[in-house]
Amino acid sequence: MGHNEKPTTNAFPWKEFFGFLGAVLVAYIGYIGIRSQIDIPMHATQTAAGMLAVSTVPTSVLSSPVQSTATVFSVPPTPSATETLLPTSTPTQISDTPAPTPVILFSDSFDNNGNYWPEVRRDTGIAKFKSDVSDGKLQLDIVYLGKGYRWVTVPAFRAENFYLSVNAEVVQFTDSSVIGVVILFRISNVGKSAYAIEFKNDRTFGLYSSKTLTGDGLWGLVHEENSDAFQLTERTVNNFAVRVLGQEFTAYANGIELFTFEDNDIQGTGSVGLGFSGEAGKSAIVTFDNLLITK
Repeated sequence: MGHNEKPTTNAFPWKEFFGFLGAVLVAYIGYIGIRSQIDIPMHATQTAAGMLAVSTVPTSVLSSPVQSTATVFSVPPTPSATETLLPTSTPTQISDTPAPTPVILFSDSFDNNGNYWPEVRRDTGIAKFKSDVSDGKLQLDIVYLGKGYRWVTVPAFRAENFYLSVNAEVVQFTDSSVIGVVILFRISNVGKSAYAIEFKNDRTFGLYSSKTLTGDGLWGLVHEENSDAFQLTERTVNNFAVRVLGQEFTAYANGIELFTFEDNDIQGTGSVGLGFSGEAGKSAIVTFDNLLITK
């Protein structure tokens, strides 16, 4: 090598490097521009369609042995210009309306004689009769001189339409005699009919009317049936009831409806009574409790 020549060096090719870097940058900017042209229409389409809605997987799929874990999508249709979107209607609320509370017309648990029941001892042509309130009960003691029944009226009470319910217990009675618990209504109703429903220990019940008097002066039998709904034996408590509604009245024993009778002639208000029936030469003691009369 001559003295006038420069030594050889390993210089970096900067010119070629910057040329390559510029080409890469131009290519990247072009890619970003193409990507933006794809993303913008997709987002715009999704907005116009109201976004994607998720549909519930059918019950049949959920109950199958192999359950799908994939989410099902559907695109809701775009309404036309003439359609109006209405909000989902609110389900009709079905409420259980409780039955109206019965109006209490009269009640007595016989803890005392605050309602002034007649406490009497009386002898008549039909029976020797005693009534009093004691030991939390209304008690009737009767020795029958002839066939018939005796009763006491509910104090200071008169009604036209009502439902009467009472518990009755036969304390004792003469063996082999036919006895009965009696509910009377619309008695002392001047010029009109009165009725008595009788529940007997031979498992019969009957309806008697004062307008069909027999030759011996007893009320006539209008209707009679048999029933296993009650058992009138000593120390057995039965619940007896009657509903009077206009000219129609219905008898019940221990919550079971027995029969319904209608008399288009009966009208107006009247008294209500509780009593007992028996045969000549027989005796019985019966008690009443939890008397409730509602409308």
